[in-house]
Amino acid sequence: MAYRLLKLWATRHGIFSARFGYLGGIHLVLLLSHVFKSIPADQETDLTACEFVKLFFEHYAGFKYEGAIIGDPDSVSLSGYRRTLSREPLVITTIHSPMVNVADTASQHTLKTLRDQISLANQKLDKGCTWDEVTGGSDGEAEREFLNAFANFVKIEVRYWGRNTARGRSLVGWIESRCVYLLVGKLR
Repeated sequence: MAYRLLKLWATRHGIFSARFGYLGGIHLVLLLSHVFKSIPADQETDLTACEFVKLFFEHYAGFKYEGAIIGDPDSVSLSGYRRTLSREPLVITTIHSPMVNVADTASQHTLKTLRDQISLANQKLDKGCTWDEVTGGSDGEAEREFLNAFANFVKIEVRYWGRNTARGRSLVGWIESRCVYLLVGKLR
């Protein structure tokens, strides 16, 4: 249930896309596992899914990602992973050997966005907002927040009229992968 709530939150805030360095399904599962295993044993059975999600936001809102490796606390070989800070701002390791960073597509910019969104969700939950308000709900609150946060926008529309659908999907995938380079190039 906690996974589904977090996936809904991430999807509505536009940060559920592992391809672009944001969160994906495996990221959420490993992040949730890390938080769950850090809960004292006497509190585990008393938590509801909503309380667990609140704990998730509290944990990661103040988390120091620089130098930290997020992984299974029970894993003996966690210390064996070698991190390159300049190329890996976010490290979430797999639970099996060899240890692999599943968040290898994350950049400093996507990490900043993730931090901001997690902190914002944590602040809203601290204020006593409803879950619908935290996720942006169906009234378009998340879209309004996004539009108010930025001054410039780019709309890209792609149409493919070929017979080979595989080429069409390949074209769209190529264009999607280049959008991140456009944004990063503008920020430099």
